[in-house]
This record gives sequence, C-alpha cells and structure tokens, in this order.
Amino acid sequence: MRATQAIIHLSHLRANVAVVRQLAQQPICAAVKANGYGHGAVEVARLLLAEGVAALGVATIEEARILREAHIGAPLMLYSLTHPSELHDIVQHDLQPFVCDIAICRELAQVARRAQRRVAVHLKVDTGMGRIGAAPQQLPALVDYINDQRELQLAGIATHYANSTDAQSTSWQYEQFQQALRQIATTKRPWLRHAANSGAIINQYVDHLDMVRPGIMLYGYHPDPQHKAPPGILPVMELQSQIVFLKRVEAQSPISYGSTWHSSRPTIIATLPIGYGDGLPRRLSNNGYVAVHCKNSKQQSYLAPIVGRICMDQLMIDVGHITPVERYDRVTLFGAQAPASDAADLANRCGTISYEILTSISSRVPRRYQ
Repeated sequence: MRATQAIIHLSHLRANVAVVRQLAQQPICAAVKANGYGHGAVEVARLLLAEGVAALGVATIEEARILREAHIGAPLMLYSLTHPSELHDIVQHDLQPFVCDIAICRELAQVARRAQRRVAVHLKVDTGMGRIGAAPQQLPALVDYINDQRELQLAGIATHYANSTDAQSTSWQYEQFQQALRQIATTKRPWLRHAANSGAIINQYVDHLDMVRPGIMLYGYHPDPQHKAPPGILPVMELQSQIVFLKRVEAQSPISYGSTWHSSRPTIIATLPIGYGDGLPRRLSNNGYVAVHCKNSKQQSYLAPIVGRICMDQLMIDVGHITPVERYDRVTLFGAQAPASDAADLANRCGTISYEILTSISSRVPRRYQ
C-alpha cells in the first residue's frame, strides 16, 4: 500500500454517533455526502447503520447510486435539488428528495407514474438560509399539492439553520419554521419535522423536533472553527505519510519551486510523497507543521515545519533538529493525537474550515479502516 494513507478510526466514528444520540434524543439522518466527508461513504454508511442511524443524507444522484450499488438499502435523503433528467434515477434508486416547488413535484410525479412507483419527498422551507426552499407562506399550497398526487408521499418538512452556533439566529429561524408549520396544523401528520444540523445539536438552543441531520460532528469537529468539538467527539481521519528521502543541505540552500525558503543553517531536509494532488492545501507551504514519529528515539514524536512550496505529489520538511530521524519514519499530517495538528488546526492556518480539509483529501489517497 502507498506510503501516504488516510487512517479512518472507526471506533472514533462509533463514539461520535453515541454522543449525537445522547445529545439529540431523536432519530438520526447522518450526512454521508462528499464521500462521507472524505472518509469513504460506503464504509462509513455501513458503520452508521450498524449503530442505529435511521437514514443517510447525500447531495447527488451519483453519491446515492454508489450506496445502492453497495447494497445499502436504508432511506437516502437527497439534500440538493436535481436536474429533471435525474428524476428517473430518484425513482429507480428509491431516494427521498428535498423538493421546494410545484414544478419539480409535478415532473417527479409524472416520472413515478410511468414507473408505477411512489416517491417519498421532503418539503424544504427556507427560513433564513437563503439557499433552496419554499417561502414559508407557500407551505400550505405545496402540502396540498403533494397530498393530491398519488405518486408522492410527504415524508418530511425540513429547514436548515444558517448560523446554528448563534442562539439568536437559530431561535429566530426555528420560530419562522414553527409559524410555517402552524399553517398546516390541521393536516394529518405522518411526516417528520427536521432542521437540526451539528451546531444545533451541540448547542441545544431549540427543540430537535422529529429527526436531526448531523454532519461534521460525526467526523470529529465543531461546525464553528472558533470552537473545539464537545467532549467525546473525536477526529475520525488521520492523514499519514512516510519520509522517503533525506539529504543534508548547507546554509542558504533553496528548497522547492520558486525558492521561497532557504535554510538558515546546515540542516537535513526530508521529502514526503504527498502534495496538493492528494488534497493537502498548498497554502500550508512555509506555513505548517507535521509530526514525525521516529522509530529509534525515546521521545518518539517531533514537530517539523513544512519548508518550501508544496508540490503536486511531494513536500519537504526540515528535520535537522530531530535525532535520530530515518528514512521511512512515519509522519502525521493531521490526526487526533498530539503533537500532530487536527484538521481544524490546518484549516485555521489556511483560512478555511475543517469540512474543506477533510473533503479535499483525494481518492488517490488509500483509506485504511481500523
């Protein structure tokens, strides 16, 4: 197997599900979109379902198809809107799409009618996210329309919090959602009300209704980069590589493209077989650290700076202060154990969020599950 690997700690994922369940006290629809946030959708989905998760959330037809082809028969919510040409796939793969207007409901009902199938849909209401969703005042007409279509089943009514770590914003959106729901209070209700994402689950600002939809907290991180994950939430992915080359350089030796870094002293430079082609942000060039785990050292682990520009397939680190460092010593780019950074630390250095770090790790990096 390649020297560079993403280690997926399934025991951490299992622990995170337990924390979500304890906080939410409601059925869970777990987000496994974007290849399970980079962790491997099929493997993650299987564990989540084994842990009692009620449904899974995806963003695209292709993500759903991969799960169905892996014989995962659980309810799959399709969070993002689809093109009319994909409606047949929704019916074929028994997906539960989010819908927010009569036009798409009409087309979906027609496709389902031809296939002699019935499709469960979740009506999305925009209460302040400003992305997709019907206006709250449109809810009664949409509910009536869906209920009039024999080929459609109203399985849920949902919204999404834009600032789930802010009490005032979340409470306001929750009240907007409640007002919308009161308009259909007399409607027979076998459907689920759901809104809570990771931030809302963690912060407990509002009621969790009938189902929660966690994402990033399942994979070990707080949705707000300014906050640490709550107790019991553990990073699931650990990105590792190995030193494949060592060389001594003199003072003022240039390293990598553009010669943006020069050694200030005689030192030892190590090369790792990982780069931005593997999804490691190029913004960590001269701006990041890795943890080197020395096989033949009492201290075992040392921090080493990334020096020079990160290349597509390789990067360099300065290990002149580490004794004894050897070829093929293991290196952690990010993970759960000190002194390595976690994905949130890398995100802060790059001016982004942990979501982007995790989902950017490319498919050419092997995932190893343990």
